Formats: sequence, C-alpha cells, structure tokens
Amino acid sequence: MNQINYPKLLQSIKNVQLQIPEIRPDKALKDIKSLDIRGFDDLIRECHNFQESVERAAEDCQAAVESPIYIGVVGHYSHGKSSLLNALLFPPRSKEILPTGEGVVTSLCTLLQFSNLADDHEFYEVEQGGDERYLPADEYQARVSGRGGNAGSASYFKVRLQVDRLGDPLFRAFADKQIELLDTPGLGGPYWKDEQSLISWIKEFVMIVVCIKSSEINETTAETINPFLRRTTKPIVTVITFWDLWRDSSDFNGITDELKARAEAKQRLKQFFPTLDQYADEATFTSSKSCINAVEVPEDSNLFFTEEWNVDNVRRSLENHVQAKGQILRTQKTTESTLDSQRRNQVRQLAEKLCAESSRYTQNLRSQIQNSLPKGEQDEVIQLFKDDFERELERETDRIATQIDRQFEKAIPLIGKSKDWGPECAKLKQDIELSYRDQKKQSVTRLMKWFERFRQIQIAPLVKASSLKNEERKRLDTELNRYVDDFKRQSGEQFSPPEIVTIPNVTINKAKNLGQGIIKGFKQLILTNAPLAIGLLVAIPIIVSLSWVLKFIPGVNILVPIVITAYLITLLGVFWSQFQNAIEKSLYEAREKTLQTNSRDQITHRIETDFKDSTLNFLTQSSQSIENRLAPLDDATRNVFEILSEDLEKLEDSIREVRQLI
Repeated sequence: MNQINYPKLLQSIKNVQLQIPEIRPDKALKDIKSLDIRGFDDLIRECHNFQESVERAAEDCQAAVESPIYIGVVGHYSHGKSSLLNALLFPPRSKEILPTGEGVVTSLCTLLQFSNLADDHEFYEVEQGGDERYLPADEYQARVSGRGGNAGSASYFKVRLQVDRLGDPLFRAFADKQIELLDTPGLGGPYWKDEQSLISWIKEFVMIVVCIKSSEINETTAETINPFLRRTTKPIVTVITFWDLWRDSSDFNGITDELKARAEAKQRLKQFFPTLDQYADEATFTSSKSCINAVEVPEDSNLFFTEEWNVDNVRRSLENHVQAKGQILRTQKTTESTLDSQRRNQVRQLAEKLCAESSRYTQNLRSQIQNSLPKGEQDEVIQLFKDDFERELERETDRIATQIDRQFEKAIPLIGKSKDWGPECAKLKQDIELSYRDQKKQSVTRLMKWFERFRQIQIAPLVKASSLKNEERKRLDTELNRYVDDFKRQSGEQFSPPEIVTIPNVTINKAKNLGQGIIKGFKQLILTNAPLAIGLLVAIPIIVSLSWVLKFIPGVNILVPIVITAYLITLLGVFWSQFQNAIEKSLYEAREKTLQTNSRDQITHRIETDFKDSTLNFLTQSSQSIENRLAPLDDATRNVFEILSEDLEKLEDSIREVRQLI
C-alpha cells in the first residue's frame, strides 16, 4: 500500500480547517439585526459538526506526522527493566507502578506516556484493533504481571503518567516532546512468544535502553538479546543492573577492586554483545532497588555511585539525547513498523471519512443555501396585495353603486308634482347618504376581513420564510393593525358622507319654461282665435273711448263687464294650458337632468373618489411596511449566501486535494 505524505496531507487538512470559519454563516447572519438566526439552526449545526470533523482529522494527521518518540527498554527477563523504570520515574520510597519482584514477569508491553493534563496516573488495556479500555491500577498490575489471567485480545498496556507526580522535571520535556517509554516483556521469559511483535517495536524505537544483569553478562544472555540488537542502528544506552551485587557473581571471581570489576564488565559486554561495542565504555552501573528503597550508598562506594545509585546518570543520558538529538531522532524512521501501518490506516480512514462527510455536508449545504436564499417574493406578494385589494374594492364599489343607482332610479320617477320636487329630492338625498354610510361600513368590514385572510395566506408565510426576528414580526403586525384601524377610521361614520348623488337646480329652467308658455299662449291665441282676439282688442278701446256716449244707451253698462269678463276667461283658458305644459316640461327636464347627472358610472366614480384617500394610504403604508421589513433582510441574506457559496467552492477544491493525497 502506498505511503502517505503526512506533512502534505496535514497541510491540506489545515487548509480545509482554515477555510471552515469562512463558510460558517452564523457570524455573518448575526450581523443582520432584523434576522432571526434560529431559522438557520440546521445549517449552522451542520457547519459546526463539519468543523469538528475536520479538526479531529487534522489532529490525527498531525499526531501521525509528529508521532511520539519511542524509547524501548529491553533485556533478558528478570534483569531489572521494570525496576529501572520505577527508579527512573518515581521518587524514592514511592509505590511502584510497574510490578516487580521474584516470580513477577512482565506479560505484555507497557507503553509509558507523559501528560501535563492528566489529574492522576491512568491505566489502559489496548486491544489488537486499537480500542482502549480503562483499568484500575490494581487490575493493571495484576494483568501486566501475569497474575490477572490471560491477556486475551490485549495487544499491550498503556500508562499515562501525571508529570507533576514524577521524580524529575525531565519528564515535562518528555510530555512536551511526546517522548514515550516502552517496557517490553523479558526476552527468553515465560511470556516471550511473539518474536515478530518485538521486531515491530524495535523498528519503532528511536533509542533503546538495554538492561543486563551484572551476574549474567554472558553467552546465554547474549544468545537471547543479540538477534534483536542486530536489527537496530538506533542509539543505545547500556545499563548494568544489580551492580551492588557484583561481588556475588562468579564472573568476577578474584576481583576485589570496583574499578577492575567495572572494566571486566565492559570487556564482557564487548565480547558477548558486538552491537554494544561502541556503547560499552559509556555503560551505567546501577542498583535500582537500592535507589527505590532509598538505601544509603556505602562509604567505600561513594566514588562509584551517586546518591541515587547512578539511576540519575541513566536519566541524564536520556536527557542529553532528548535535548540534543530530538529532531534527529524524528528523522531516523526509515521503514514502516506495525504502529506506522496502523497509524497510516487510521489516518487514511479518517481522511476518507472526512472526504465522505464533506461531500455529504457540501451537498446538504448547497441544498440548504438554495432553500434559504430569499426568493424576492415580497415584490410579488405586495403586487398581488395591491391588485387583489383594488379588485375587492372595485367589487364593493360596484355593489354599493348598484344599490344606490337602483334606489335612485326607483325614487326619482315617483316625484309627481313640481311643488314636491325640492323637498322630495332633499329627502331622497338624505336617505341615500344614510344608506351609503351603512353600506360603506359593511364594505369596509368585508375589505378588512379579506385583508386578514390575505395576511394569513400570503403575508404570514412570507414573513415566516424570511426568518425575520420575532420582535420585528410583532412590529410589522402592529403597524399593519394600525393601518387597518386608520383605514376604518378614515372610512368611518365620523366623517361627513360625500355627495354621492347631486340634485340640479331647476328654478331657472322652470322660469324659462313659464315665459316660453306665455309666448306660446299669445301665439296660440293669435293663430287659432284671430277674429276674437282682434274683436276684443278693438272693442275694448272703442268701448272705453265711447263710454260717455254708451252710458246713455240702456243695458250698455251691463254689456261692457260681460265682454271684458268673456275676454279674460278666453285669455285665461288659452294661457292656463300653456302654463300647465310648462310645469310638466320643467318636471320632466328636472328628472332627466337629475338622472343624467347621477348615472351609474358617475355614482361609481364618486364612491371611488370617496374611498381613494383612505385606500391609497392603506395600500401605500401596508406595502411599504412589508417591503421595508423584508427587502433589506433579503438583500443582506442573499449577499451572505452568495459569499458562502463562493467559499464553499474553495473548500471543495481543498477537499479534492485531500482525496488525492490518500
């Protein structure tokens, strides 16, 4: 399987990580003051989950690139590896974390990690697949020593040590530099079964601490250890353990001098352990048990042991490597170990998961962006509101006009006398105005009911889809309610009703018709009764001029009044018919003129004019209120999502780069 370029993969994931904040819309949406960001909770939660996924992948990849420095502690079983580690790590007289003693044999590897964050020492069992199970300290000691039963599927144990509870500040540097120690099962011991496992670990080590018991620097030990030492070219720290008991070993028979004994031990190292030849002269002679138990160094050995029985010298050797060769150690990994392979597979799985989740995320995000984009529907809804309201108003106006026109056309012809025209018309106008007021009130009520339905069906879903804040929604509702009240008030009873019908002034027409009747009467008198008219006209002056003569004629005094009366009666008869005709004509013309000036269209126009101001104010105020609330919100939200879409494209490019690297 191809190796992963971890640094390049890490950089690619970091690029993704840097872009994540750019595609999280919550900050930009929060800057839109009137926006209720809760409408985008799913989108924001999706962004947050994706960011966490990328951060985890970046951390895992970074851990793979900057993998821990493993220092292995190896040696024949019962050669004091665990005792040395206890002495290295913990102050004298401390409780031993790693079990030691007669008959106690390390059954599985124990990986010792160092942490600045842990509250206390923590113990884990790591299974073959990498899963970890927390163990109480007592259970760990029982299982690692073989007393806790079969290890089962366990691969190794892990102990995370709290550095503040350790015996030396060196281990803070271990925590900072991710340096870890591995206590291996003793070679050749009862638990030593898996040679390949140790070979895998030796590949992982960047430094090895070899523990050899002072009494067993011989061929038997060499036959067990050398096959593994030959597999490494890493730095080795050689530690001779149990050196306080060297005099009890047959290897040093006849030697009483400490210096000569140490020289003999170094010579035997070179003789039996060729790999240790270059490190033999730097070997450290220790007594871990004496250090742990705080045994005082005998006076005759003060020149050869420190107060810590040279355990601190081993610590110092490690410190020198950590400080001077930390970076070199990181570059010495040339072949892939088992842990490298596991780590590579883990990183690949996590990166593949990242790519899969990002694909799902980007698809969901694009879908949510598309659904969240403002549709500009407020313009359509506002126009629909205006059109439908005007249509409803036209319907109401037509209803009122029809009723008034019907009432008017029915009443006017019933006025049969000229003398009643004025009073009857005044009463009719008053009745129509009262009727109009009632009908207008009903129409306004119907219009506002229609508007409430329109608010529920069209405006409310529009506002809800806009993610307008609740307080802004309440303000919009308050404004619309106020405009409804204003419309009712402007259209209400407290205003004097308009002149829906007009009654024309027919006085002039009546006088004109009467004058024309007199003229026609004379014409009729002349044309139809000319002799009578002439005779009467001639007789009257003659009678008047001869009155002084005629008075002497008997009966003349009686005759003259009779003639004059007959003349006047004739004249009255002629002119009365013309007068009646003039009256009838005036009444007819008044009806026609009144009907002409109050046609159905004219009445409708007057009603529309009456509604115009209140309607215009209501439409304008309501439309502007909706638009002022939603249009800026739409523009700002659309701008956020347009930028978000652009950033999403950049993110997808980075994800593709991650996919190529794995």
